[in-house]
Amino acid sequence: MLHLYKNRLQHYAQKQNLTLPAYSSELDGPPHARRFRSKVTVDGKIYETQEFFSTLKEAEHAAAKVAFESLALNDIQEDEGLYKTLLQEMAQKEGLLFPVYDTARTGPPHAPIFCSKVEVGGGTFQGQEAKTKKRAEMNAAKVAYNALVKRTSTK
Repeated sequence: MLHLYKNRLQHYAQKQNLTLPAYSSELDGPPHARRFRSKVTVDGKIYETQEFFSTLKEAEHAAAKVAFESLALNDIQEDEGLYKTLLQEMAQKEGLLFPVYDTARTGPPHAPIFCSKVEVGGGTFQGQEAKTKKRAEMNAAKVAYNALVKRTSTK
């Protein structure tokens, strides 16, 4: 699932008002068997991988993964709104229909509770209840995204 990290890092940088990621790479090996290693600079900090990859794209995504995971760990409250975007992008890349949300409202008018389900990839995923419809949809998207990532990585 490395192919998602450049996008995740880009979204993260935009939402946190950081300078956008800038990639640089080095190559190794003979012309018929090139190998690549990349660095990414975000907000003045450099993140890199130690290993080499067979394509430049893989190397850049690996560097983005290192940067994203490091930055997200520093950010105590991860932006879970990102999961709706990630789920939609994953569905598109996998050739699935776009996610469809179904949200139910319960409880009294002054203290509603929302519970959302999302249908995508032939499955229906339910997230935790929330105080807002938006948060309930984000919770469902996170469950669905994580399930699809797990399903894709076991293939």
